[in-house]
Amino acid sequence: MATVTAAPTSGPVSTRRSCRRAPEAMAGAYSKPSFISAMSPSLMPAPKRRCSSHHEEGIALVTTLVVLLAVLLLSASAARNVLLAERATRNERDYQIALQSAEAALADAELDIDGTAGPERARGEVFDDPTLRFSPDCTGADHRLRGLCEGGEPTAWLRVDFDDFSAAAPTVAFGEYTGRRFQSGAGSLPVQMPRYIIERLPLKTPGKDASTAARSSVYRITAVGFGPTAATSVMLQSYYRRVPK
Repeated sequence: MATVTAAPTSGPVSTRRSCRRAPEAMAGAYSKPSFISAMSPSLMPAPKRRCSSHHEEGIALVTTLVVLLAVLLLSASAARNVLLAERATRNERDYQIALQSAEAALADAELDIDGTAGPERARGEVFDDPTLRFSPDCTGADHRLRGLCEGGEPTAWLRVDFDDFSAAAPTVAFGEYTGRRFQSGAGSLPVQMPRYIIERLPLKTPGKDASTAARSSVYRITAVGFGPTAATSVMLQSYYRRVPK
């Protein structure tokens, strides 16, 4: 029988043991739990994403809304400007129609004073008689005195109602004593015939005899023309001296 004899050692004997584990043991110690390995990939927690993409999307949305709002405001402003321009053009057209109507009434009143119309309408003899008194309110029992006013204070054209279109109106309609015609009615035509009054004022010329000046007169014509609507009207005045025949 063989005998094993331990070799003698000259120094102290180390009693430490190695802590290194076998690879198999290490693998078993750090292996994943079985329930985690068995989980479906869809149930695995998703990795966290960065929030910078959401922040950029929010900024883009706000920018788009601001641009849309600006476009909307510009469109509304442009539409408003178009409407205002159209209204201004229409008002200017109505004013020009009323202005031309009033100018026509002034010319008709001058013909009325001159008495150049037919004998059945003309009233030139009324203006030939300096002693004939006109009415202060531009009316009179004689129809020939319609619209003829005696000058005074306050002036007649401030007291007369030019919107009175009745048969007893104190104003004269276009062509009433001249026989001329004037188109009026719907559309772009004046809504009413133009009307006028004539005020007789004393004419005082320096250097002339007072008795002669008393018989001289100048006439102030006040005419009103209307546009396509009753809301538009133009008043014009002129002074006219009748040439003695």
